[in-house]
Amino acid sequence: MTIFIVILTVTIVILALLAYRKKRQLEAMAQQCAKGVQEFHEKLQKLTDPSHFFTDEEVVQFKEEYAPLLKNVQKLFDSMFISNEYLNGLGLKDFIDERRVVNHLQYKNNQLYKSAHQQNTSE
Repeated sequence: MTIFIVILTVTIVILALLAYRKKRQLEAMAQQCAKGVQEFHEKLQKLTDPSHFFTDEEVVQFKEEYAPLLKNVQKLFDSMFISNEYLNGLGLKDFIDERRVVNHLQYKNNQLYKSAHQQNTSE
């Protein structure tokens, strides 16, 4: 009976250590993703500046450029070893939401761009 308790205890300790290690790896990955998200936001702000016409080619290129980041962020949210609250605090949920509406942001930006240029040409 005592050998069973020892084996069970060792197994639990090993599993706890593996879970802790996995959590630390995912937190490091989340920190790296947060840096990528910051770059995403900065680039998106430049592309959606009303003085810039945001082309369809730019949308496709932009989405392709950040597709690996999106995949990694989604993996993080799917993991049970890291909390969604932690990921939300890093802005990763905002990234997913913003990435989802890039085409709409392009549309709204280009409406502003066109109206500004129509006003400039009519003056």
